[in-house]
Amino acid sequence: MAQDVCPAKPEPAFSFAQGFMLGQISIVFLLAAFIKFFIFGDPPSPDVTAALRASERRSRTLAHKKSLLNLRESNKRQAGQQPALNKKKSSILRSGPPTLTIGSILDKTYYKVDSHQPESLDWFNVLVAQTIAQFRSDAQHDDAILTSLTKALNGTSRPDFLDEIRVTELTLGEDFPIFSNCRIIPVDDDGLSFQPGKPFDPNMATREGARLQARMDVDLSDMITLAVETKLLLNFPKRLSAVLPVALSVSVVRFSGTLSFSFVPSNPSENTPTKMTFTFLDDYRLDFSIRSLLGSRSRLQDVPKIAQLIESRLHSWFDERCVEPRFQEIALPSAWPRKKNMREVTADRSISKAAGTETAKGLRGEARKELETEMDAQADRVNESLRYRRRPRAEDAFSEDLSAFAYLGDKVGAGPDELKLIFSILISYPLAGVLKRVPDARPAYKNLFSLSISLFFLVGLFDLWDGLRTLLISASGAYAIAKFLRGSRYMPWVGFVFLMSHMSVNHIARQAANSPSSVDITGAQMVLVMKLSAFCWNVADGLLPEAELSDFQKDRRLTELPNLLDYAGFVFFFPSLLVGPAFDFAEYRRWLDTSMFEVPANVDPAKKPPTRRKRKIPRSGTPAMLKLVTSLVWIFTFLKLSAYFYPTVLLEDSYIQYGFLRRLFILHMVGFTARTKYYGVWTLSEGACILAGLGYNGVDPLTGKVAWNRLQNIDPWGVEFAQNTRGYLEAWNINTNKWLRNYIYLRVTPKGKKPGFRASMATFTTSAFWHGFYPGYYLAFVLASFIQTVAKNMRRSFRPFFLDPKTGAALPSKKLYDVASWLTTQLTFSFAVAPFLILSFSGSVLAWSRVYFYAVIGTAALTAFFASPAKVFLKKEIEKRNAKAGAANGKAAGSKSDDGKLSRSASTDSLASRTPVMGITPDLEREFDDAMSEIRAFEAKKRK
Repeated sequence: MAQDVCPAKPEPAFSFAQGFMLGQISIVFLLAAFIKFFIFGDPPSPDVTAALRASERRSRTLAHKKSLLNLRESNKRQAGQQPALNKKKSSILRSGPPTLTIGSILDKTYYKVDSHQPESLDWFNVLVAQTIAQFRSDAQHDDAILTSLTKALNGTSRPDFLDEIRVTELTLGEDFPIFSNCRIIPVDDDGLSFQPGKPFDPNMATREGARLQARMDVDLSDMITLAVETKLLLNFPKRLSAVLPVALSVSVVRFSGTLSFSFVPSNPSENTPTKMTFTFLDDYRLDFSIRSLLGSRSRLQDVPKIAQLIESRLHSWFDERCVEPRFQEIALPSAWPRKKNMREVTADRSISKAAGTETAKGLRGEARKELETEMDAQADRVNESLRYRRRPRAEDAFSEDLSAFAYLGDKVGAGPDELKLIFSILISYPLAGVLKRVPDARPAYKNLFSLSISLFFLVGLFDLWDGLRTLLISASGAYAIAKFLRGSRYMPWVGFVFLMSHMSVNHIARQAANSPSSVDITGAQMVLVMKLSAFCWNVADGLLPEAELSDFQKDRRLTELPNLLDYAGFVFFFPSLLVGPAFDFAEYRRWLDTSMFEVPANVDPAKKPPTRRKRKIPRSGTPAMLKLVTSLVWIFTFLKLSAYFYPTVLLEDSYIQYGFLRRLFILHMVGFTARTKYYGVWTLSEGACILAGLGYNGVDPLTGKVAWNRLQNIDPWGVEFAQNTRGYLEAWNINTNKWLRNYIYLRVTPKGKKPGFRASMATFTTSAFWHGFYPGYYLAFVLASFIQTVAKNMRRSFRPFFLDPKTGAALPSKKLYDVASWLTTQLTFSFAVAPFLILSFSGSVLAWSRVYFYAVIGTAALTAFFASPAKVFLKKEIEKRNAKAGAANGKAAGSKSDDGKLSRSASTDSLASRTPVMGITPDLEREFDDAMSEIRAFEAKKRK
């Protein structure tokens, strides 16, 4: 009976939903890989392609020469068996000296093959240039070239799937070929030189068929362009079932090689004329710039594979016709006079020819003017079907990114890498939706999914193999330090120094590359430094007693090291990989095991956040979409404004021609335009994190409203409408401010002491080095420190006059103060952040000088003002005003309360804290006093 029982079916490893999801993801990856590496795969560099083609041509030439030598040896063995042929000679022409050999010709013309220096061909270049110039001039007012080209392209045997081909652009170039280094070498009848590499032996050049060959170098750098338009027709199942417009432009941008030509004597017995043969040696280089445009609405431009295919066919066509061992022959007419070749020029004809020449010159001049006018008008049109940006030199043709991102970047005025960055974050939204739907009980799947997407971004989209290696070095180094130095009190500092040093090396490399607008790995590494340095501190806090920890440290401490997969998922969390926001591992682990979403007991179950099915992550689609829409508005604003307000506009000559107020407006708009890019990108990235669930920040027990601001990194309204410097800086790069405060400023301070000058200096230095080493960064930081101090004194000394001394409420005149504070803050920071955008020291000083250093002068003047007795006078006036109103204790104005602590009144709002914002200290005077106190204390301790 036991044998009749059917065995139980094994449980499948994956459920249907998991298998379906895995299949869909696999298809997405296959499609992405196909599009990336086949359709939009970057072609090899021109140098690599040229080297490969030269190697192939050289191998073919050597094989041909070897076959000729073998054939010649076999012919020598048969030469004795064949009778010699007697050639018929003229019986009238008297016999002269014997026929000259190439050796005797070289001797009589005093040309020594071994020692004669290559000759310049300047005279020849002039004649060739004159001929080409005349050809181009004739082509400008004659449609014969276009007509013949169109006729040749369409032909009589055009395939059915191809519509009429129309020439849309024909550019014959502006430069001329340069010939140089002409030399003469003897060759045999097969074109092979005699014993290459050895001294010339005249006796070797006596056999029949030997001749002299001239070789010269030729180089041309120009833009010779032919652009055509046509349509691909699909005539099945019925005629014109589908039509695909195609536009193609092929430009020759550079040619360099060695031209070889010689004369082949006539053979009267075979009635063959004298011929001139020419060919190019196999070491030539021919570079093209090929543009393509497919489609009518959703256009696909510059597909690399199309460019590679066309370039390969053009090279094959050229190789098959005039690259050794193949050559071109031109039959020359007989040098002896013939009656049919005689021409007689009469006086009348000479006169008419001269008059015709003058008339032709006039017509050409008029035609040239008309053509220039037409070209200027054509350049102003924007509805051309094929648009190309003309580069002045050919070598610039290889600096352009041949991809759809380059095409879109040209349209919207942004760089390809900036668009790739935006695209990577945009596709993070649907991918974050997939990540959110990975079963909560499978955290390993979440890590693997996040890892795979991050690898696709780094390698598949940006081709940052070195960047991937950089992130792996930082991540593995930090994990090793946390693991093997865990018991050391210096472990977090060792990790911090390692991460900052590694990032500094890449900052210096990026600065040397001098490409601030391109995407490299330093942006992602800056985010990773915050995450990993905090990780080291969290591990160190896990070994300390809870009594020694603050509430923040207790919340973020790690009592044990995470496994490598969880750690890798934390490092390569794809929604925040490239631009942030940064977060701690404790937050990531709570998101991973969904403990972050547990609802406190004091929350009414009816107000519990809604979820789908059995997932614990609340619905986050609506807040994520709001972030998406907001970010796209900011990005659209940036794309529109960046065409007019870019940083280098402050350095252009036209900028100084405007009035001072307009220059101030442009300066402010340059800073605002730069900020919109960060508003858009950071908000976009935050939205992707919200959609994945990591932005969750609890629920209000009263209203049941879910907060999604855990990873908020920017407050655009707080920046643009800030009325003081601290509010301006606190609303900018919020997570970096938190990192500097929690893991630098508070960590430097010894236990039991208040943060002082040492903590502020360490925070300032870290913030500066974290940003990079451009001089503009440090100009902005130093000036901002002075601005912070002046702003603090301004607020404390003037703001109380606009408040009611009894209640602290705003007086009607407070509105004027608010407007003045807002305007001063915005204009001052517009000046201060200009070096942050220009980066160079000389450029920053130049931009400042063009607005007369107004912020530097104003800050210096106010610093001197508050260092004078005026500050004491204002303080006494405030005390008198408060005393007169019955508020002599100064509580409303922010004086000390009864318990001796500074009250957080309206007049002292945001000024009570000494914590630096973005590393910028709010009180330079106090920091200086603290520094002097520490120095005196150190000297006193040293004396003891």
